Amino acid sequence: MSALGTQKTREYLLEAIVAPNAAIAQGFETVVILDEDGKTMSGILKSEDDTNLTLMDAQGAIIKIPKDKIDERRKGQSSMPVDLLKYLNKRELRDLVAYLATLDGSPAAVASPNEAQGGHKLE
Repeated sequence: MSALGTQKTREYLLEAIVAPNAAIAQGFETVVILDEDGKTMSGILKSEDDTNLTLMDAQGAIIKIPKDKIDERRKGQSSMPVDLLKYLNKRELRDLVAYLATLDGSPAAVASPNEAQGGHKLE
């Protein structure tokens, strides 16, 4: 994500914030699994082969599921909150998109506000 601004347009960034389920970025697709024991699991699809499916759950734990134990599989929703707009006014939304567009992978782009030039140290 540190180079997001060089990879995506501002329009894409805005859509990802406003309508996160419209187009989920590759590598962030979520899957919902119902196994043969009736247990539901969901997470970001990390890998898949002929025998196993590997997910990363919301806490970052890796879950390996044998495919022959899966009863149902469906596409999940974006892990981006769908109601983010109710917490941002128009100016904050513009500022967020503008900030994300500046991320170019440089050390300054990934520095914390205290480390970045012009940042303010929090006491």
